[in-house]
Amino acid sequence: MLVSHGRLTAVGPVHSVIDTATVTAAFEHPIEVSYDGGRWGARARRRAAP
Repeated sequence: MLVSHGRLTAVGPVHSVIDTATVTAAFEHPIEVSYDGGRWGARARRRAAP
């Protein structure tokens, strides 16, 4: 389950809910999500220049 602004953004198995697109949408900021060797990672990315 992923919550943004007090509302559900995504519900389901963790590997289908927690990904770059859904986390970026929830935080309204580009965030790169990774999963490697049983460990999750998240890094903020720079926004594209206007």
